[in-house]
Amino acid sequence: MISCKFNKKGLMTVKWNGEKRKDDIYPAKHPIIHINDICEFDKGVTLKSIMNTVASDELLTKIVAIYSSVNHIEDFHKEINIKCTKKIKNVEYIEIYKIGEIFNGELSTWTDWHGVNTKEKDWQDHGHYISCSYTPTYEIANIPIRLNERLIIRENYDKVVLDVTQKMTLLEILHAIYYDISFHGSPKDRDNFFCNINKEVIKLKMERLEE
Repeated sequence: MISCKFNKKGLMTVKWNGEKRKDDIYPAKHPIIHINDICEFDKGVTLKSIMNTVASDELLTKIVAIYSSVNHIEDFHKEINIKCTKKIKNVEYIEIYKIGEIFNGELSTWTDWHGVNTKEKDWQDHGHYISCSYTPTYEIANIPIRLNERLIIRENYDKVVLDVTQKMTLLEILHAIYYDISFHGSPKDRDNFFCNINKEVIKLKMERLEE
């Protein structure tokens, strides 16, 4: 059986050695071969190491760009390596998770991600979740990423019909990252979108002060 895992060195191939009765672990020569394999993380894996692994494989880059509808994927790969002295204080780690929903008899499952701050509690009492959608990748490049292998499927947004442990493939993990960071377009499009939102918020605050 062959799978893969990310560690601080990048993507590794994990292959069961029947003679030694243990896994052989070595750098994945061609990351693309693991696209549909189960993928796990070692402690300390960061967004930067993941995205640089994708950038190092031209075919993997193309597959991710097509599958996750990422325009200007090269711009995100450049952005992740910009030096940044700004430290994100309220994000302890980034969590990638899988979720499912049954609505009108149809099942949909997808992967997503969010920042987590366990010091602040939300209604689920698991920690405070923080969106990464508008954050430049270089600002969160070195934050640890963890996999949450708990899959919860709800029916009609409420009733839990399944709560199991399920591992994710490399493609599912990469989709959680790339679909979200490119949701508003290129890095420049994202910054412009966020800037416009801030302007609208300021405008609304001023209107309230004038009431």
